Amino acid sequence: MIVDAAIKLPWQDFIYTGRRHYSIMKMMVEEPNMPKPIKNEWQGFINDKGEFLTRKNALIEAKECNQIDKTFVGVLTSENLW
Repeated sequence: MIVDAAIKLPWQDFIYTGRRHYSIMKMMVEEPNMPKPIKNEWQGFINDKGEFLTRKNALIEAKECNQIDKTFVGVLTSENLW
């Protein structure tokens, strides 16, 4: 089950989480030495096991957990879930 939006930078083990990707990015850009812009491929979601999932893998999990209609086609966003 998807529990939060997330951004994971490829060179860090830390995962930034929040309800919306925009909220996470707003917080991140205020940090010194943070790359700008935050690339789309770094964005994903966290599941209830604490695993980072890409948007593509999160869409599969969201459909399996009935968080989103199984017929949904496209890029999963936090607005689709909450």
